[in-house]
Amino acid sequence: MEAVSPRSRSRDWTLRLFEASPLAPVRTGLALVLAYVALAVVWRAATAPFAPPGGARPLPLAWELVNGLVIAIPLTANAIARRGALRDLRDLSAALPGGAAEAAGLCDAVAGAPRGALALASGAASLVMLLVVLFDPAVWGAAGRPPTSDPELAWSLFHNVASGYVFGRMWAAEIALTQGFARVAGRVRIDLLDAAPLAPFARRAQRSAGLWILVSSCVSLFWLGGQPSLVNALVLAIALATIAHAFALPLARLRGRIAAAKRAELAQANRLLAEERARLAAGDGTPGRVADLVAWRGLVLAVREWPVNTGTLVRSALFALVGVGSWLGGALVDRLLDAALPR
Repeated sequence: MEAVSPRSRSRDWTLRLFEASPLAPVRTGLALVLAYVALAVVWRAATAPFAPPGGARPLPLAWELVNGLVIAIPLTANAIARRGALRDLRDLSAALPGGAAEAAGLCDAVAGAPRGALALASGAASLVMLLVVLFDPAVWGAAGRPPTSDPELAWSLFHNVASGYVFGRMWAAEIALTQGFARVAGRVRIDLLDAAPLAPFARRAQRSAGLWILVSSCVSLFWLGGQPSLVNALVLAIALATIAHAFALPLARLRGRIAAAKRAELAQANRLLAEERARLAAGDGTPGRVADLVAWRGLVLAVREWPVNTGTLVRSALFALVGVGSWLGGALVDRLLDAALPR
């Protein structure tokens, strides 16, 4: 019987980089950051003779490190999300009617975004970042956008379009994961007495919350440098909306099925109670049966319809608060620096 493997091949070429790497996703991501910084150093050295006098100043190495993180973290988060989702799907195989074979068959549909969706999302995000570099005055400050002959403009276009590209792919992959798990939520068996097999749904949503807050918090670092773009706030809004979607769609479908199972079980208990009451009235009842049915009915009524506990919701809310706090903190520091050190 085929097993669901975290190494299942992806349609996304950026994820295949991580699948081919002998390193763990986090170490592969760090290697990408270092490669980006090294490329920035080589680019500056190679293009320095062509920079026009009085052109845009090169970014400090620390900010190139931030740019590298903004590119590498979405790629790394995407790889972690996919591997985790495949493990969750494997854990859900016991609750699927077809078991491990069905889970393996769902692997590609659940943990893989269509190529068209990946291309559309990454292309749209790249176009937005291209327009930001060319037309958002916050990117270049008072000096304004450099001429097209300045290598700094070309480099800025490169790293901003690259960051939009990976962000768009991460978003498309996350939406596909959420929709895939929503489909699985419509197929798993519902056992009112044992919700443990459904735990991977909440675990997957919580993982998504942590990864998206990590990405948005990294982008919020640009507020500390006094060079935030208007599009940065859009990143936070997308991250929070995506987290809400990751929780709401699969868990709401599960909640509806659990509620339907409860209604059916309660209807059965009520029917049996009515029958037993009639027997008791006729003097033909079974001693203790009514008490057993009442106890069973109370047990069913106590079943929680949402397959997620309070602790998971609290932890996810704290993740979201950390992300929002990082943005507010960065904006506050930027305003304080403006007040203390007028430009």
